[in-house]
Amino acid sequence: MMHLERDTLLAISIAGVIPASIISFALDIEALAWALLVSAIVFAMLVDGKRYCEP
Repeated sequence: MMHLERDTLLAISIAGVIPASIISFALDIEALAWALLVSAIVFAMLVDGKRYCEP
């Protein structure tokens, strides 16, 4: 499996989530927008945690 840098994964997730959340807010789907933002934050924390747990 390819080992991507944390910053790369973070950039990819942010690049996908920001437009989606902007569109959701524009369409007044606040629940979806918040869910996307929260999932992006959780994903970033998981990636960050995995990086520090590796030997």
